[in-house]
Amino acid sequence: MRGLYIKSNSKGYTLVELVAVISIISILALIALPGLTGYASVAKKQADKQTVALYARAIAIAMASNDIPYATDKLTLTGSSGELDKYESVMVALMGSPDYRKLIKANRAEFEINANGSIEYTIMWLGGLISETEIFEPVEAVEPPDISTYMLNVTSGTGGSAEGSGVYDEGTEVIVRATASEGYQFKNWTGSVADSTSAFTTFIIPASNSTITANFELIPLPSAPSIAFTNNGNKNTVRATGLSGATIHLYLNGNKIESKVISTNQTSVTFNSSNSGSYKATQSINNGAASLFSNTIIK
Repeated sequence: MRGLYIKSNSKGYTLVELVAVISIISILALIALPGLTGYASVAKKQADKQTVALYARAIAIAMASNDIPYATDKLTLTGSSGELDKYESVMVALMGSPDYRKLIKANRAEFEINANGSIEYTIMWLGGLISETEIFEPVEAVEPPDISTYMLNVTSGTGGSAEGSGVYDEGTEVIVRATASEGYQFKNWTGSVADSTSAFTTFIIPASNSTITANFELIPLPSAPSIAFTNNGNKNTVRATGLSGATIHLYLNGNKIESKVISTNQTSVTFNSSNSGSYKATQSINNGAASLFSNTIIK
């Protein structure tokens, strides 16, 4: 059997052909490179113009805020130093960069502040090319609102304390709070607070110094309970009569031995009295101050 084979008619490039192709590519590159370089230069200059315009706006804002005075002098910015150094803290704050001079790629930028506040700036690139002069219109100064501050003095009467004193802007809503001491309760505020009967309220600062006072009063004492041995004469049980919901405190020979709460809708509570001695009682409401001692019974 005869072997199968494929006949190829392809052949490689000759040296003359390779040299011709390389020459054509070189010529095309020489033609295109200046154009590409020109586009890059235009883009760089446009970026510089935008950056310098940003500086002009920052300077205008600084002048409007009186951080840079109006003048006819020229302010110069270069890649490393310039007259804007005098206002470095202002420029850093406005430009948001701790090294703002590195933001500009141009060799030099010159800002001329006119008497009316407009800014003319010129960019001079390395090699002496000078751009057209741009004019940045003045920024009108915005006067800050005239806000006055006033003193608020928050005082308290006997039986508690109060907080909220300080110096505040006119119109500020201030939170004030009153706290009663043990045995006292909050009564009211003296002064134009939002709610004079609430210990926690607010006060709006007027156009003058103000004083408000928290007032307190003693917690009223409940009446003294009465105690007696049970009706059947059994001296082992003491019945105390008082207010519904009050806590009765039973004492033996001057020492408290037990406390019980009178149930709702009831008026008395009973205690076991196994020990001999002198019994008496007091009552208190909502953990407040206790009433005076009741009558004394002897076992």
